[in-house]
Amino acid sequence: MPVASAAFSDRSAKWFARGSGLFAITLGLVVLAGWPFDQPALRQGLDGWAPMRPWTAIVSLMTGFGLLLLTTKPRPALRVARLLIAAAVAAVTLPMIAAYVLGHPTGIEAVFYPRLIAAYPISGGIAPIIAVDYFLAAAALLVVAAPPSFRHADVAYAALASIGFGVAVTILVGHLYWATPLYGVGFFSGASVLAAAGLAALFAGFLAAKPDIGVLRIIRRPNLGGTAARRLLPMVIAVPLALGWVLVKTARATRVDVNLTMALFAVLAAAMLIAVVSVVARQLSRIDAERRRAVETARRVQERLAQAQDVVGAGAWDWDLTTNECTWSDSYFRLFGLDPATSPSSHAAFFERVHQEDRPAIAELMEKVLPDGGPFQCEYRIVRPDGVVRHIATLASVYRDDNNKPQRVSGLNFDVTDRVELATALSAAKRDTERAAIAKSKFLASVSHDLRQPVQSLVLFVGVLRERLKGAQVEGVLGGIEHSVEALRLMLDALLDVSRLDAGIIEPKIDILPLGPLLAALEHEYGTRAQAFGLRLRCVATSATVRSDPLLLERMLRNLIENALRYTMRGGVVVGCRRRGEQVALSVCDSGIGIAPENQAAIFEEFYQIGNPERDRAKGLGLGLAIVERLGRLLGHQVSLRSRTGHGSCFSITMPTAAPSARPGPPAVAGPDAVAGPDAVRNEMVIVIEDEELVRDSLNEALTTWGYDVATAGSIAEAVAKVTGSERYPALVISDYRLRDGEIGPAAIEAVRKRCGTAVPGLIITGDTAPERLKEARAAGFALVHKPFSTQSLRDMVASLTHH
Repeated sequence: MPVASAAFSDRSAKWFARGSGLFAITLGLVVLAGWPFDQPALRQGLDGWAPMRPWTAIVSLMTGFGLLLLTTKPRPALRVARLLIAAAVAAVTLPMIAAYVLGHPTGIEAVFYPRLIAAYPISGGIAPIIAVDYFLAAAALLVVAAPPSFRHADVAYAALASIGFGVAVTILVGHLYWATPLYGVGFFSGASVLAAAGLAALFAGFLAAKPDIGVLRIIRRPNLGGTAARRLLPMVIAVPLALGWVLVKTARATRVDVNLTMALFAVLAAAMLIAVVSVVARQLSRIDAERRRAVETARRVQERLAQAQDVVGAGAWDWDLTTNECTWSDSYFRLFGLDPATSPSSHAAFFERVHQEDRPAIAELMEKVLPDGGPFQCEYRIVRPDGVVRHIATLASVYRDDNNKPQRVSGLNFDVTDRVELATALSAAKRDTERAAIAKSKFLASVSHDLRQPVQSLVLFVGVLRERLKGAQVEGVLGGIEHSVEALRLMLDALLDVSRLDAGIIEPKIDILPLGPLLAALEHEYGTRAQAFGLRLRCVATSATVRSDPLLLERMLRNLIENALRYTMRGGVVVGCRRRGEQVALSVCDSGIGIAPENQAAIFEEFYQIGNPERDRAKGLGLGLAIVERLGRLLGHQVSLRSRTGHGSCFSITMPTAAPSARPGPPAVAGPDAVAGPDAVRNEMVIVIEDEELVRDSLNEALTTWGYDVATAGSIAEAVAKVTGSERYPALVISDYRLRDGEIGPAAIEAVRKRCGTAVPGLIITGDTAPERLKEARAAGFALVHKPFSTQSLRDMVASLTHH
């Protein structure tokens, strides 16, 4: 039986004590009112009873307040108030006890209502035995306030309260049995029924105010002793009192011999007590049988729990905070590497095994949880006796009594060393992977730049040759070279794009993008190539605006258009879009060979091609559609295909629409009419800043062929020197993005602008396709073109920037 279900829980005991204090206060007030208003019933109770004297009523009032203060939370001010009440009660009762012992009245007996008191055969003071009992109450209040150094305070308090209660009950029994010596003779003279009742209630309240000491501690125990006490005490007290009162009452009425009365009392009392003991014995036997069954059930549960703990590797423990005793399961001992036969189970032994670096955290946690915390969990390290360090996870709860005081802490411990080591290994592997990804990103950026440089030079030199060499004999050779260089450029772009996607270093930059300017630029760029193949390319004008990454979406469209031109023998290619609710489907449709249903999933795989068994590199590597599919997944755009063999194909990219933005879209590529030929160029000066000599020479040759006056430089300082002291300002500055010694193209163009004192147009050329490069160029007001670019696209870009 838990303590909370015993005869007196802490809460019920506290309320009983408060009720006793209120009874003593009320009794004192009622009696005090009976004297000035001359109401015998209020000051003596029943007719024939001795009255409760004024001083007795005052002391009852004070001790009742003292008892109420005893049941409140301990505060310094209340402690002082209790001390003052105890001192006042002692100051009243001690002189009256001394006056009776010495036979010299103090004079305070006649302070209250001497005329009314004269009508009774008593003095105005407190009855001696009543004064002693109230003095015991004052002493109990003093003991409660004793300093902690007084180690026997609880014993003294319980003794004072028990003696006081016994004296009060003795007086009441004397009145009950008409035993005059117990209430009206000598030291017991003048002890009234009301005063004795008030004292009995008062001292019962004192005992209830401290239920963990004295007789109540025995009664409240959840064991068989407490159960027997709760069952027997009421009967042991009530049966003799009731039986004795009946026999005495009968003897007084019938004048029966006293010896006969005592004999009857002994026989009847013994018989009734035997009956009571028999009933209680049967109840205890039933309780004991239930206890045995509960113990057996608990044993079986404990065995199953121990088996379960062994399976999951958990160690159970319990820490009794009232006794500081700990109970550990066998699994707990094994968890800590301890021998149950030789190792003590205590909190100190546990703390000794905790890793020295983790002890402060554990101590801080317990200080935080015990006062008002609930369930908690923590992880820490332990050091086994053999020096092995293990990681332990604890799940525990704090259990409290009715007053919210912590009584015990119970929990389970788990060995999580494997999990911690795995997490550490995973963390290290993650760091290694991140370092490898960074290294791979840097490698790809370097490779992208370094591989594009010679290809770019080759493209430009071929373009220069076409401008300078004429004739049917060289036309075929140049056409073959251009065809090979273009195939090399496309394959390089595809391989680098796949590598960047595999490395996961492409991060989309979602923006609001109008599709009209983008489609117009692509139509202008690929229209001439389509005509060269005898095909038509048409991009349907649109005002649709979408949310996507401009560069990555353009890359997807370029791959789809190039794929369509590559596999279309006659007819043409149409690019257009259609709204579908909150989505826009951008489609590239051709009249080519079509794709059989069984191949429509495979064409999005790397290096897969239809109709190219001889691996003609002019048809690419089979990476274009794989890049489209990967970029679609990266952007969250759906890529779909509709196709029939021999009837062409239609690839669609579905993306979310967006409200038109006030920001301008990408600049449209200048049309053919806006591009001037070499004869239209009037020796305008163009500065080329490029640290790679081969690329620098190829740019110089191409621009010179087109009629520009070219000044080349390998660094910012050389470029500034070219314009220093010159009477001509450049019409355009072309710079590679990445120069030597950490210099970058935007800074080089800005340096030339600053030296010239005017915003000279700038063009950044770079092999770095990261979106940041485009944003950086746009923010500075520069155009940007990615290597390797064709000769014609560079010529168009230069012409548009120099307004030719």
